[in-house]
Amino acid sequence: MKKLFTFFAMVIAAATVSSCAPKVPESDRVLTEIDSLYCSGNAENMAKAREMLRELEREYPRYSDLLVFLGNYALDDEQYDVAVDYFTRAIKCYGKASKFDHYYLYGIRAFAYRDMGNYEAAVCDLNKTYELALDDDPEVAIRAILYRADVRYKQQMYDESNADCEWILSQDSLNYEALICIARNHNAQGLYSEAIELVNKCEQINPDYYAISKIRMQSYLGLGEMHKAINDAVRFVELTDPAQIGEADLIMNADISYAHKCIDAKIEQSANSERLQFYKSNLYILAGEFDKCMSYLSTLEKRFGERYEIMVCRAKCYQYMGDAENEQIELAKAFELVQLDNNKQIREKE
Repeated sequence: MKKLFTFFAMVIAAATVSSCAPKVPESDRVLTEIDSLYCSGNAENMAKAREMLRELEREYPRYSDLLVFLGNYALDDEQYDVAVDYFTRAIKCYGKASKFDHYYLYGIRAFAYRDMGNYEAAVCDLNKTYELALDDDPEVAIRAILYRADVRYKQQMYDESNADCEWILSQDSLNYEALICIARNHNAQGLYSEAIELVNKCEQINPDYYAISKIRMQSYLGLGEMHKAINDAVRFVELTDPAQIGEADLIMNADISYAHKCIDAKIEQSANSERLQFYKSNLYILAGEFDKCMSYLSTLEKRFGERYEIMVCRAKCYQYMGDAENEQIELAKAFELVQLDNNKQIREKE
């Protein structure tokens, strides 16, 4: 059976054109066009792509792979009930000609159920994913249990979540994600020292795993050891996706002066310190030093040119200053820049 997606990437990976079975005339060509339009980032093109999918749906309502496309788009829109409906229909229509693994359909529906807060339905689908993947892809089966542990965490069922992780560790003692999951459970229960012990063990296995610094900074925060927490927060900013680094703000805000010193030291040491330089501007916002933030952003713009991160931070600064007009101008420029970059990437691929 073909592995079109890893289970870990299901929720964020939209179906690719190569994964679509030619069940209808010209389906590959049409879906290629739809995918290209949707990935352009242009609002008009994305709307056109959605309409083309809806037209195909009206003509081929039992086209399983098409229904998966529609379900993924609904997930992008955070329309989880709509996504569940599409994935359910895709499961009912599933056949051997489908290019998706059967377990994928249950796995992706589990994410939709989870995000809409229907945790027990998510657990049922993850159980089914485990059952279907166990023989064909044991790695995916293990991931199904890992995600079940995550759902149990959201339900505050920490003993059950830990039990799932312990089972994974019995299969693979070096599974750092299971270790981190237990550490997160410990933090939720106020067992901060126990969490740090597990995180340190995880660090020996994979020192560059972003969640190490994320979980440990929260542990140190709980223990009141703020400088240690800030050290980990700086590492978290350095490693993680820019969209998630706001989680470090609470930590940094405990001692802005120390946070500046830590980030400055890291910038001097690191050959690739762009993320830290962009985040430094955020420290000025946290401290209410808006003039310093604007000046620093101008310096970054001279160094790096027009960058999305700079525009978004400037918009945030305007927001805190109460200047809604300039905030919207900066956000519009940021999104326009993203669209230009997306279009450039598409042209380069062509």
